[in-house]
Amino acid sequence: MQYRSIAVHINNSARSMERTELAASIAKHFDAHLIGVAATGLPTIASQYGGAEMGFYYADLQRRQREHCVEATLRFDDLVARAAVGSFEHRISDDDDAYAMTCAARYVDLVVIGQDDVTDPTIGTRPNFAEEVVLHAGRPVVVVPYAGHFAAIGKNVMLAWDASAESARAATDAMPFLKAARIVHVMIVNGTASIDGHGEEPGADIAVFLARHGVKVEVVREHSDMNVANVLLSSACDFGTDLIVMGGYGHTRFREMLLGGVTRSIFEQMTVPVLMTH
Repeated sequence: MQYRSIAVHINNSARSMERTELAASIAKHFDAHLIGVAATGLPTIASQYGGAEMGFYYADLQRRQREHCVEATLRFDDLVARAAVGSFEHRISDDDDAYAMTCAARYVDLVVIGQDDVTDPTIGTRPNFAEEVVLHAGRPVVVVPYAGHFAAIGKNVMLAWDASAESARAATDAMPFLKAARIVHVMIVNGTASIDGHGEEPGADIAVFLARHGVKVEVVREHSDMNVANVLLSSACDFGTDLIVMGGYGHTRFREMLLGGVTRSIFEQMTVPVLMTH
């Protein structure tokens, strides 16, 4: 598997060009086609309700939102052209950002979006946008933190491994990154030997699987009373990790809301880009 097509979410937010620059770097590395997706955040069907006065208001709002999208696509085209990406295009969708991105995701290999930032409430982006895209994209999603600069990723990768179906899928979906990395730290937190999970030696089987794909692997086992997300982020800092790979939502959404969970904590606290798949 290779990444042959990549979609990146673009808008008029402060971080749009940061994630575009990163998406361009990934596209160049894998010789992939790059698509910038801008969304007005305004479903066309809404214009059919509310009477004439509401219709005029909606039409004006849609016009202004489309102008913002056009500005975003112009910045996207300029940056990507200067980055010498071989093949690219942009699209504008008259719909909700999350819906536009999940629709675009169906026809690409990888999606790049930004972490939710409550200090930059860009018009058109719904709350929990990143979570919605990861949950419904059906593709691996790279979530870029709202702070920091990330010109390139994938040299030093951490795979958060808990022997679940989600982490297994994440490892497969991230294989192009894993194979190209100088080192992949397989991070196991509080793993125990079991017949239906880690096996006799936690990390051994996944290390063999990855090695057969030519991945340079180092297994790291940690036992800690700390929150698992904090252990992962702390270890990522220690290892100089530039990309964390992990599965999303090992439990039901209802249980996640009750208990919090590693996935939600990572969404809120990420310090490096995270490739997540569900």
